[in-house]
Amino acid sequence: MTVTIDSLVQESVFTYRVKWTSDLGADTEVDIYQNGELIATTTSDEWLFTVPPLETLYFEIIDTDDEREEGISSRRVGLGWYNSEDENPDEVDYYRIDEFEDAAWSEVNRVPNNGITFFFWESPFLPNLTEKKYRVVAVGINGNDGAAREFATTPVGFDDVPQAAYSHSSGTGKVTVTIS
Repeated sequence: MTVTIDSLVQESVFTYRVKWTSDLGADTEVDIYQNGELIATTTSDEWLFTVPPLETLYFEIIDTDDEREEGISSRRVGLGWYNSEDENPDEVDYYRIDEFEDAAWSEVNRVPNNGITFFFWESPFLPNLTEKKYRVVAVGINGNDGAAREFATTPVGFDDVPQAAYSHSSGTGKVTVTIS
């Protein structure tokens, strides 16, 4: 039915831990895809992804219950991260969330550095099957940008209900249905 990504945490330069829940309950079997390839089937609720240098993490978690309807998520993206090993947390003012759209990066939000070690941001509702790219950039108290961490995802969810209009012709007795 629905798999919700609860956290995405960069644990080191090349590894990311993803945790999720399924509305089918604990111990639900899920298929894990990385870069479009099935890499595992598990009943675990987390996975550690390894991303080679200069590549972007792209993943999908799909529950494999035979009775499920098509569609797998709430169509929101959650980004989670720790301070990078090369960042001094005391020198970070905030983290800037950028979205890549129309061939350019633009700021969509800021997450303040409030002294905690884990940070999280969730996107607004996204259209079904729309590839999104985000990056997280640490901005120092001096205003300088740190290294960017990039994420790519394609949210998949239940299809939007089509809008239908009906009209009836009393002369012919026909009903016309227009779906938009």
